[in-house]
Amino acid sequence: MFFLYLLLSITWGKVVQKSELKKDTCDSRSPVVLIPGLMASIIEAKINVADDFQPWPKSGKCEKNKDWFRAWVNVDIAVPWKSECYINYLSGIWNNQTNKLETIPGIDLRIPEFGSTYACDQLDPVFLIGSFTNSFHKIIEHLKSVGYKDQIDMFGASYDWRTVDLPKTYFEGVKGLIYEGFKNSGKKVVIISHSMGGFVSYKLFDYLGKDFCDKYIQKWIAISAPFIGTGVVPKQMTVGENLGLPIKAEYARDLSRSIESVLALSPNEEKWNDDILVRIKSNGKTYTAKQLREVYKQILELKDKTDYILDTEMTPLYKKWNWTIPNGVKMDCVYSHGKETPYSIEFDTEDLTKGYTVNYSDGDNLVNINSLESCKIFTDSVTNLGKHGHLLILNSNDIWNYIKPKVCGNYD
Repeated sequence: MFFLYLLLSITWGKVVQKSELKKDTCDSRSPVVLIPGLMASIIEAKINVADDFQPWPKSGKCEKNKDWFRAWVNVDIAVPWKSECYINYLSGIWNNQTNKLETIPGIDLRIPEFGSTYACDQLDPVFLIGSFTNSFHKIIEHLKSVGYKDQIDMFGASYDWRTVDLPKTYFEGVKGLIYEGFKNSGKKVVIISHSMGGFVSYKLFDYLGKDFCDKYIQKWIAISAPFIGTGVVPKQMTVGENLGLPIKAEYARDLSRSIESVLALSPNEEKWNDDILVRIKSNGKTYTAKQLREVYKQILELKDKTDYILDTEMTPLYKKWNWTIPNGVKMDCVYSHGKETPYSIEFDTEDLTKGYTVNYSDGDNLVNINSLESCKIFTDSVTNLGKHGHLLILNSNDIWNYIKPKVCGNYD
């Protein structure tokens, strides 16, 4: 599953690939704003849920009253009964009247220290554990090694990754960070996004307007962006995936169904190819990207929101800008591949919860190669860094060697 693979990658990032920091120099630093992807920011929660609120985990062990704590990510999620609680705290409720994602009544969620890189650095920044929960951590450490300072010329624009329908206050906040970086350095800002942060960045440039983009933004570096979605989504919405973690697949699946962002990453109906992505063997029914909404609407939790999310997320904005980058922002795209990545799923019967076979394609474990390469729609500046996983690319020396000349000295 998309977000649990991220957890697995985050957890073992330092073990799988160790990126040694060296003494480095940076002749002329452009300020940087980091925009993370799905599940790649800390979320804190405060709980004051009514005693009679339902539905609620049946174990009876999940607290209903608790002051602010880190709900994502917390090492306790590996404890079987606690994993159910933490996932429940993050679950969303879809409001059919407003077409907005809401939290469970009595639960408040927040991103800590907006503007600082804290929330997209190490997701469990505690002694002994922190180094194993890297998000942008390695890139942040490299930036620090060449003189960058948090909230002076290096900023984090973390957000509630359960949705990509972010409020105006978020975009105004990022606008303020960009201006602050420019004011402090006298130089235009480089936006660096990862994964679903590419969606957020695209919306940001649309929001900011041409005059602001021309004056304050040097370029956008989009890392591993799933611009036309991922074939992982149909599997996650139907059967779920725990990737060997000590968490029930249905918990992960139910969270994905309850929030908005995973569905928004479904293969794009206009730009994906005509390959069959879901097949029902018993009746011969097949579904391409254009027909996947028919599959989703068979799932109770998705029935009322599928059309709205698929119709209003990225495609209308892509069309508004005729499949170009909003307001002429210069874009560099970089990705990796060479990893087995879920592409399609076949079910034995119409029961979409069991009896299935997953087919794979090239990709980075989470995003298929056709989506990773789809940034060619927007730019000719496309770089393939070779064999890295979707999140582990952020821990690699290759990505720093790619980024450094683009933020040091303003040369390409």
